[in-house]
Amino acid sequence: MQTLRTTNVKKVFPGEYYHFGLQCGIIHFLKQHPLFCTSNSTISVMINIDGLPIAKSSNSQVWPILGSIYEYNHVFIMGIYFDKEHKPASSNEFLHDFVQESKYMTENGFEFNGHKYRFHIKGISADAPVKSFMLCIKSHGGYSSCTKCTTEGTYIERRVCFHSETIVLRTDLDFDNYKDEDYHMGKNCTY
Repeated sequence: MQTLRTTNVKKVFPGEYYHFGLQCGIIHFLKQHPLFCTSNSTISVMINIDGLPIAKSSNSQVWPILGSIYEYNHVFIMGIYFDKEHKPASSNEFLHDFVQESKYMTENGFEFNGHKYRFHIKGISADAPVKSFMLCIKSHGGYSSCTKCTTEGTYIERRVCFHSETIVLRTDLDFDNYKDEDYHMGKNCTY
């Protein structure tokens, strides 16, 4: 057996995180699908991040970072966070290993069995609360929380509604420059 004798679990406040690795998951897929190896030079991956309760009877939760080879039914785990009561306090700390490895692989690709592969993230799937957490922006139900425009919103029947005659769309440049102080809750590491 090739069971790991040690694991590099690291503290990500308030819980613990283990990074299995993006490249490790892709190589495992390539070993299982030799035909894919000969017919493709770019590997596209969909990412999913979400928090999950372990049981109804406790506050314990896990936050897996999952990858899926685009157009294939192959899901692999890249990292996982665990705590008995809370989600990660900082999305930057939680996503750090994943973001660094993704940036490196996007810029440099990787080699497997003498074949050079380019790497591409096709998209990230996350619900609204996780998206807000990852991007360090206002929670999805608050004033100035619309991800598409800068409308502040109006409180109607116990929820914030975004309707306006004049809409100013958010731009990537404005987001990167943290132009809207009401929208941003801090700097994020996803860029």
